[in-house]
Amino acid sequence: MSRMFEWWVVNNLKNMGWPRTKGFLKKTTYVDTTVLDMSVEGAVHVCVGLGAGRPELAARLLTDTFGNNPWTKQSTRDLLNDLTDQGEAADATDPGLAPWTALMHNHRLAEYTSEVNWEQISDPQLRTIWYGLGSRGLIWGLNHSEDLEGIFANAKATYEISAAKWKPHSLKVEADYAWKTLDDFYESCEEFVHLFESERPTLPSEIPSALRQAPEIAKRLGS
Repeated sequence: MSRMFEWWVVNNLKNMGWPRTKGFLKKTTYVDTTVLDMSVEGAVHVCVGLGAGRPELAARLLTDTFGNNPWTKQSTRDLLNDLTDQGEAADATDPGLAPWTALMHNHRLAEYTSEVNWEQISDPQLRTIWYGLGSRGLIWGLNHSEDLEGIFANAKATYEISAAKWKPHSLKVEADYAWKTLDDFYESCEEFVHLFESERPTLPSEIPSALRQAPEIAKRLGS
């Protein structure tokens, strides 16, 4: 399982003041699904950044996520093919979307319900979906690092145009994008990994030989 993906989503929700409670006699602890979807997409965004800008960390995350994989040449090839095919298919649904948004296609809980109980965050089926999203984000980033400069610039420009429109309505949004440059974004993604490792058991330090030697990994690691 992807321990870091889950950690990022839960921490991000807590930083935004979730979960919350409602009810008088029987209190319910819940999270708004639109906010939950935003947090999951944020985690996918980080995974894309790690794949594109920090490939060694991306490979370690894949090793951690698929700890039960025997990492034979064939099992590794099958895994990477599946993740690549699923990621490319999602990206193709709307080429105009940022990859972290496209990868969320058909996986937004807000399309089905407005809120979920906080305990449901621990549902194994839900977390399996998240781990798949994060892993596809890692592979997409590994395979498309050369595209990130333009994608980042477009996302930054789109955000800042929208923020300028929101400001007159007294909405509390930052006028500037979260990162000034693509390198700043990559640094931030790496910092998230270090923060995770300061709170939880560290990611595997060794990347399995079959994974390291897979063409899409080897070309990024220079091995």
